[in-house]
Amino acid sequence: MEAAHGRWLGSRFPEGSFFIDPEEVASSDAESPYGRRCRNLIQQWCCADAVAHQDELKALRREVMYLDKLVTDAICALRAAKLRAQADDIQLKFGVPIDEARGS
Repeated sequence: MEAAHGRWLGSRFPEGSFFIDPEEVASSDAESPYGRRCRNLIQQWCCADAVAHQDELKALRREVMYLDKLVTDAICALRAAKLRAQADDIQLKFGVPIDEARGS
């Protein structure tokens, strides 16, 4: 599950909490002999559909990150061109950038 969605490692102090990307979780899991065996067993139980779904999630996550950066860059470009009202409108519709959401 964490290899699909990432992992939050927290502490009692907010500055001690951080997010581990799904790719990093999967990478460290792949290096662990128990992690690899468990994952292989789950893949046998779930068949290829689950593996394909995992690949789709990774592709969608990359696309969301790309679009997040694209919209953020567009907002910055509008502000640099002194088009603050348009930038504010897009930012209001855009919501919270992913990096900021992960940091909270």
